[in-house]
Amino acid sequence: MEHWNQIVTAAMMGTDKSPLSAAGLPDELSGAAGMIIDNKSISKEEQFLQLAALLMNFRQSGVSALPDPGIAAEVAPVETLSWCSIQAMQVLKDIVGEDLDTLIHYWLIRCAEKQQLIHPSLIPAMLEQALYNKKWQPLVAACCGKRGEWLSRFNPAWKFSANQTVDDAWQTGTPEQRKQVLREQRASNPQQAITMLQAIWPQEDAGTKQGFLELLDENISETDLPFLELQFTEKSKKVKAEAVRLMLLIPSSSIIKKYENTLKKLVILQKEKTLLGMSSRLKLQYAPTDSIKQEITELALESKSGQPGYSNEEWVYYQLVKAVQPAFWEQYLQQPGEKIIELFQADELGKKMIPALVLSAVANKDNRWGELLFTNAAIVYTEVLPLIPQQKREEYMLQYFEKLPDEMTDMAFQSEKPWSLPLAMKVLTQFATNPYRYQKNMLLKHVMLIPDEVTGMLSSIQPQEDYKGTMWQNTSHFLRRILEYKKEIIQAFNA
Repeated sequence: MEHWNQIVTAAMMGTDKSPLSAAGLPDELSGAAGMIIDNKSISKEEQFLQLAALLMNFRQSGVSALPDPGIAAEVAPVETLSWCSIQAMQVLKDIVGEDLDTLIHYWLIRCAEKQQLIHPSLIPAMLEQALYNKKWQPLVAACCGKRGEWLSRFNPAWKFSANQTVDDAWQTGTPEQRKQVLREQRASNPQQAITMLQAIWPQEDAGTKQGFLELLDENISETDLPFLELQFTEKSKKVKAEAVRLMLLIPSSSIIKKYENTLKKLVILQKEKTLLGMSSRLKLQYAPTDSIKQEITELALESKSGQPGYSNEEWVYYQLVKAVQPAFWEQYLQQPGEKIIELFQADELGKKMIPALVLSAVANKDNRWGELLFTNAAIVYTEVLPLIPQQKREEYMLQYFEKLPDEMTDMAFQSEKPWSLPLAMKVLTQFATNPYRYQKNMLLKHVMLIPDEVTGMLSSIQPQEDYKGTMWQNTSHFLRRILEYKKEIIQAFNA
């Protein structure tokens, strides 16, 4: 529009040097423009601004692209799923506007579960969100439907929303898409996941191989051993180390048998007389590690201590104990778990092996031994708490909260299910009294764990210091808002 160029010129040169006129304006604007220019009660500058506003609105009210017969764009296919409710869309706009990523993810999960779709007006914004939150991409693709797939043709960055088959995603997808395919296959068909890896393994680099191996913990079994044993021919030490880690999770693997046989050479259960000779007691005897030099080499154990407070010999023991499953000791020593912990704690070397037992229980996800160590070890090892069933775990956490408030708070965030109200109030009180350690973004990250009932009880938490009280007031206001959003999401998709 030529007259718009005149507006731009007047803005740069001034209305005296470039006076305004209605000449050349579209017929639709001549009447309104004439009224502005003929109005002598306002200054030239005001006339200029009003005329510029008139032209701007006119320009934006209906611009059409120039026709080009060479461009053939198909209309987006008709959706087969229903749109989500207006209430759901309003919540989505609110949480996207505030960048509440945890709630956006939860919204997408609920929308996909209900097999509903995002309204077209917000599809481009959600496709953009998924560019920076790659784990959302499958959910965003599902919730954007055929319209999202259609739009992805016009922006290569949105290509993740295309309707790829599992094989396409595995062969040509992004690294995150490929990992997601492997996760899903490992969960539903573990052996098929191994078959898929075998097919592409020669062409992958060491970093990709290591990343794939890290996903095989789930459903690991004896059938995985042939594939894992092949990794010993890999040049990458990290790939080999990851394969060894996985093999140590399989009781029947050859490498774990070597560790067990080595420990049998070193650790012996003996009976010894008590001081007065009236009775006897069981005691663990530890042989010097000089007798297993060959095994140290074969198992690639570190012969020099890598941990402060551990001698070279103690460090060798530590590595061996950490590698075998805790249940090995029950089978080998023919003693219950409580007694084995007692035996280890009876002397200085054995006490240093308890942390190795803890790491072994955690690595092997041994729930029974996790609780045994928590209840019988002389020191409280919070690392094993996630192995204990939720209800009992909360009982232990409440029991130790006053003694270990930071440790119990950090452990609460590892829960899989929402907290009980007593635990929630303990955690939030810790937030209020330690505002620099615990900040509100942590509440957003774990909002799904926080029960809605705390909303009416937040005012009962009152830090003693005034500045902490002000900070907690802001934090509690934020918490009320995100809990309300969570409630609205649930209601929107349950309606």
